[in-house]
Amino acid sequence: MTRDIFAERRGRRREWQKALARSAGVGAMWLGRGVVRLGKHAIRLSRFSARQMQPMRWRDWATVVALVVVFIAMGTYMAIQERDGMVTQRQGCRWHVVEAGDTLISLARESGLSVGEIARANGVYDVKDPPVGQDLCIPSTSDVAQAASVVSPASHTDGPVIQGQTAYVRFALPFARRAHEATGWPVSVILAQWGLEQGWQTPTFTGYNFGNCGGLQDEPFIPGTSAPGSPSTFAYADTPEDGLRFYIHVAQLPYYDQIVLAARQGGPVAAAKALGASPWDAHHYTDHNDPGSSLVALMQQYNLQQYD
Repeated sequence: MTRDIFAERRGRRREWQKALARSAGVGAMWLGRGVVRLGKHAIRLSRFSARQMQPMRWRDWATVVALVVVFIAMGTYMAIQERDGMVTQRQGCRWHVVEAGDTLISLARESGLSVGEIARANGVYDVKDPPVGQDLCIPSTSDVAQAASVVSPASHTDGPVIQGQTAYVRFALPFARRAHEATGWPVSVILAQWGLEQGWQTPTFTGYNFGNCGGLQDEPFIPGTSAPGSPSTFAYADTPEDGLRFYIHVAQLPYYDQIVLAARQGGPVAAAKALGASPWDAHHYTDHNDPGSSLVALMQQYNLQQYD
């Protein structure tokens, strides 16, 4: 009769994990007793002078040792759980060894996944320069689709380039209106900012990151430029929805509270000036020391206030 050695190994691992959990419970009980005992010891120390202070007894030392053992056991147990979760998560991987010239964008195009899906599967978020020689998990499209409950499209940044003010506004307008609903910023100001940031073209080197938002935690990013005032990294938006999500998140930070207040009090021009006076300016929303003047000029040149 054949033996299922894998089932036996899983059984032994579960038994070991249960034993660790029991040990952690016992350790927690000892820890509680030790805290009470150390609390009493602290009270005793406060009542007597330094010369009357008694040395720690063997029970106190035992409590300290038990505390250390509990923390080690709990750390080991958590590490095992995390490792097992990663193993389960990566069972459907196709492994790829990163070569010089590989980027998360090129790997996404080849595999039919999004940049974010590959980044999250590996904890590697540098779109441009993943570590050469590292094994990257390329998740199977079926696993990704099952997790997302939809069929995952290929990387959208591989699509056609939209160029020119008219085509750009036609494409970006629905997203700008949704950004307005989420932030209260005038649509005309949003369109002027996006057009200035991306030169009326999309996607750019930041993908569909409409506002060229700086790098965000646990999101794909691309190294920044040497332009004065610009961030060290930019968030990389593989889809317009990603770009809209990044933009709304950053626009709602406290640094930009004055923009919606200015819009309510003085309209789109006042909002543009407030945006030009904010940290997002990076020296290119302002002309001749006049905050927001570059945005106002675009709003007037292309009559963007018709969309407010």
